[in-house]
Amino acid sequence: MVLACGSLAAAPFLRIGSGPLNTSVQNERDAALDRATAWLVAHQSPEGFWGNSNVVATAVAALAIRGDREDLPKADAEAVEKAVMWLKSSACNNAFYTIQPLPQESHFRINGFIFNTPRNRARAWRRLASVVLAPPETNVSTNGNVLRGVCSFVFERQTVFDEQVSSRLADALHIRLADWHDVEVCGSPGDPALAFIVATFVKPPPPAELKPLVESLAKVWSDGEPGVWLDNPEAAWWLARSINRATGGNLTLPPEANGNVVDVNWRGIMAGKWINSQRIDDVGNGHWDGDAEKTAFAALLLNEM
Repeated sequence: MVLACGSLAAAPFLRIGSGPLNTSVQNERDAALDRATAWLVAHQSPEGFWGNSNVVATAVAALAIRGDREDLPKADAEAVEKAVMWLKSSACNNAFYTIQPLPQESHFRINGFIFNTPRNRARAWRRLASVVLAPPETNVSTNGNVLRGVCSFVFERQTVFDEQVSSRLADALHIRLADWHDVEVCGSPGDPALAFIVATFVKPPPPAELKPLVESLAKVWSDGEPGVWLDNPEAAWWLARSINRATGGNLTLPPEANGNVVDVNWRGIMAGKWINSQRIDDVGNGHWDGDAEKTAFAALLLNEM
């Protein structure tokens, strides 16, 4: 297995769209990212977390601030360092006790494991952020290969994924998908976006299997009905990451009668939605609903555009 995450200390992940957005949208996207990063840095607690000791918000905010930049401004680098220290601290461990479990009937089973969604979602993002953002020499632990393998799926541009890697952490991330659609992610969901993510999670399938998944998903965007996959920044990030990784950012409809193949501008649609919904505070920084977790996911999403 290629342990790609060790190299990510310098540049955690890369934007890999189907090509650049048009210049105007690209510039607006970059400005929105700058404003969001500034807002997150300004709203970090002195202890290093965001929200009310919000584990997910802290992990995702640190990843979003790190972004794909080779060098960080001092304030941004300090914010990421403080976040990583908090994520490794006993205070973060204690924060898990305040994450309320779901009712028993909301638990569900994946590959033999029963998951309690909120705590495992927090645990998964915490561990991913720790692996991506920690110096390479600290990336050693009993589960080091597991973390790096899953991390390489989520954040690395050129991925070689060991198919034998333990699925426990992958399952912990997969469970988030079930929150939106009330389906078991190992089942056969009817939602084309969810089907696409599940099918490409370990590695993209062969072209013959990928093609109908791409066309089905492209039709959703062409019909203007992406639903939660456009309106929820975390869902949107999952989908954008999966499309970029599996297809290089291209969604194409089935060939027309004359043989023409139509590309769907899903990236432009998604970028425009989140750029235009950003709110600007009194000092010119940008956020979404004044919410650290939503702002962090929106920034992470824009890094994919």
